[in-house]
Amino acid sequence: MIIKDSKIELLAPAGDITAFEAAIASGANAIYCGLSRFSARAKATNFSLEEIKNAIKYAHLFDVKVYVAINTLIYPHEMNDAIESARELFEANVDAVIVCDLGLTRRLKEELPRLTLHASTQMGIHNLEGTIFAKKLGIKRVILSRETTLEDIRKIKENCDIELEFFAHGALCVGFSGNCYLSSLIMKQSGNRGRCLQLCRKEYLRGEQKGYYLSTKDIDMSKHIHSLIDAGITSFKLEGRMRKREYVSIVTKAYRNILDGIAPSDEMFKNTYLRGGGTTAHLFNANENTICDLAKGHINTEKPNIGEIEIVEKKLKINMFARIMSGMTPEIELICNNISIKENGRNKVQQAKNAPIKKEDIEKFLRKCGGTVFEIEKFLLECDDNIFISVKELNELRRQAIAKLENEILKNYTTIHKIAGNSPLSFLKTDDDLRDIGACTVNMVGVYYKRMLAVNSFSQIQFAPTNIDCIIYVTHTFEEVVVKDFVARAKEKLDLPIYLNLPNVAREGDVAILKNLVAKNIVDGYIINNLYAFELTKGKSIILGTHLNIVNDDFDYSSTQRILSFESRETFSHHDIVYAFGKPSVMTLCHCPNNQKCGYRCGRDFFLKDEKGANFVLKRTKIKHCYFNMHHNIPINILPLLDDGAKVKAPNLLFDFSGLNEKELKELDFNELSKKPHQSTRGHFGKGVE
Repeated sequence: MIIKDSKIELLAPAGDITAFEAAIASGANAIYCGLSRFSARAKATNFSLEEIKNAIKYAHLFDVKVYVAINTLIYPHEMNDAIESARELFEANVDAVIVCDLGLTRRLKEELPRLTLHASTQMGIHNLEGTIFAKKLGIKRVILSRETTLEDIRKIKENCDIELEFFAHGALCVGFSGNCYLSSLIMKQSGNRGRCLQLCRKEYLRGEQKGYYLSTKDIDMSKHIHSLIDAGITSFKLEGRMRKREYVSIVTKAYRNILDGIAPSDEMFKNTYLRGGGTTAHLFNANENTICDLAKGHINTEKPNIGEIEIVEKKLKINMFARIMSGMTPEIELICNNISIKENGRNKVQQAKNAPIKKEDIEKFLRKCGGTVFEIEKFLLECDDNIFISVKELNELRRQAIAKLENEILKNYTTIHKIAGNSPLSFLKTDDDLRDIGACTVNMVGVYYKRMLAVNSFSQIQFAPTNIDCIIYVTHTFEEVVVKDFVARAKEKLDLPIYLNLPNVAREGDVAILKNLVAKNIVDGYIINNLYAFELTKGKSIILGTHLNIVNDDFDYSSTQRILSFESRETFSHHDIVYAFGKPSVMTLCHCPNNQKCGYRCGRDFFLKDEKGANFVLKRTKIKHCYFNMHHNIPINILPLLDDGAKVKAPNLLFDFSGLNEKELKELDFNELSKKPHQSTRGHFGKGVE
């Protein structure tokens, strides 16, 4: 089956200009790349602004689109630079900018309304509700998270008119997109800032057995492209901005062939590395085990040495007609596809006084296109005998004609593809606007919570510090009867507002359960950890959770309180809540680490120990599907810093017990914790993260 729909796009990666050129030569319809700043692949060579401007022109000559990633979290002091970079990209006719920071998204739609925005996979969009909200933010295309199921893709396409992009090949993250903080909290190198250290690829100890329990196989969707097209995917993304040009060339050619109707085969991917033999991730099974075997696909498998392969530079074929007649100015006509231009020389052609120029010499000099993307395919020459024109004049005529053709092609491309983006957004201006995009306006100024307690069971409440004024229920099962029972008992004991922590992942079936809970009005409000939850909680009291990764004030929800991301510095406003104490979730796993049928050991926590002896607990959450949250090995504790009034203003505080067990809670002494950071870390509070 040949894919004839021109809307189906093959999107290739480029970490440098050599990979960029290889992608075009190998059949990519579009290329994504990053700047030297603000890129989620900070360790790639990447591009300066000047380099990317030249690359955009080069790609557009071949009718290839360019998407540039500004897809890291943006701190307040970086915001203006990020916006200015986007402005220069817009003026350079970039086809889209890929974003993940909600504050930057809002600012760009206000200041550059015609700039096309794509939502990065780091936004964690994986269901219909999240996609609808993204469209309201002004997003033209959603790059769905790798955890998205085929069923959810179909549902999104059937109910939301938006472009959908999906990863087809390459590395797979074990943690849910955008919400892995393992490298960030342990090594101060944040994946959301483009500096992931891939701690998931290391060996861990589970019980007495060592293994690569967090190291996933690579994605390989080569046999399911047509199913994805039928479901609604129009852009197939190849992972690999850290890969060499040879890899980019091989994989791009392979998927070009697949889209052109050639059945996928091992030969197509010869000499490329596919960790663990490949996986379809969660496309067909929401809890698919994507982990490599203990010995395969990682340390004990030799990676193929691709070496140098020949990559033939792509050329634009042009037809040239030259008229070099005595007494007339020389003329060239160039035709490329449906575009033609004419260029005349400055001086009239003279009769030769001595040796006339040969016709073959005229052709030789006019055919020279070295240093350009053009190649003469057909050449016609109308020429008098016994004439003279200098080589300098011929070269100048050819160069001017090619430059004119190049400008005309780029002008034509811009006319066709440079369409206006969505109009400027007026949301975040009034309460009515807030309601329009699902935000809550119930939490008005003056009723913010100063000290919040997060628990996953009623028994944990007894260990609460004093002066708690709100409880967050981090339930491990979203059964209605369980939530009702907790609320009734907690209200009887403390009579405080209770907010339900909504999960950062909710696939097919999960959302229906959550919608039912919200409709029953069992709790006083909700903690929002993913964009989909804004759609579920319209008109309800909400607090923005840590997993939304808000690190600046530009995603302003007016009177809505927010719990600062783990990635935040100590720049917060009066209503922000700071994570004061607890073991936060550093990773959400969508596969079952037990690799067993539902019910096997599900009631018990289990642990992974790293090479340095750090012990990480994994706790299950059950909606329709199962998810596992891996918690930090030591508590975050900023309480000692709050005694230093000269350095840190007294913020609103969150005490999080959801990652602690009862033994740990019994040993807590908040008076002692306020005096010294015993066996704890302050995370990024006051220090920031790279």
